Amino acid sequence: MVQGDKVAITGPNGSGKTTFIRQLIKEQIGGYYKPNLKIGYFAQNLTTLDNEKSIFENVQSTSIQDDIVIRNILAALGFDYSRLNQKVKFLSGGERVRLQITKLLLGDYDMLILDEPTNFLDVATMQALEQFLKDYPGSFLIISHDAQFIQNTVNTQFVIKQKRLLDETKQKAYPTAENSNLQLLEYQLEQMILDPDIDIQDVIDLKKKIENLKK
Repeated sequence: MVQGDKVAITGPNGSGKTTFIRQLIKEQIGGYYKPNLKIGYFAQNLTTLDNEKSIFENVQSTSIQDDIVIRNILAALGFDYSRLNQKVKFLSGGERVRLQITKLLLGDYDMLILDEPTNFLDVATMQALEQFLKDYPGSFLIISHDAQFIQNTVNTQFVIKQKRLLDETKQKAYPTAENSNLQLLEYQLEQMILDPDIDIQDVIDLKKKIENLKK
């Protein structure tokens, strides 16, 4: 990867996508690595948030952007201006995921690696993230099962098949879902994301169910 590359890695569950990413971050895979490369890494079970600091303070502490940009990006990703002084410990699981993503997007990194970043995003927030990544001047690598999200954000796609990383020359978007069952599940997912008491695993399971219906 070079400056400006926007890459996705896909493959079935258990194919080794996350393992590959972790080895890449630890420079355990052969190849050339830029000295002192700064990587911003997002994973669902990984957080760098300080529970006692506010939403704004968490992002500001590692950002290279000015305060106005930080506030505007936070607002675009679902954090209203009136809430920016709220402490992180009061956020729901879905909100914490969104904040962690925002913190990475605005951080001082040479490249980003995002492992399933869309699992806890509602439609509006996902669209905002898509637009940000389209305009992002740096490089990023995404792992995702969301074909539409991938098509809208990357310029190169690889797939892991039988423990081999292959160049995926054709990308196909999911067909538009028109059946009422899918629409109902998507609405249910948005409501779950807004619920601070929801079990994160329930959100992940419903997200996978929706993705399977889109195939």
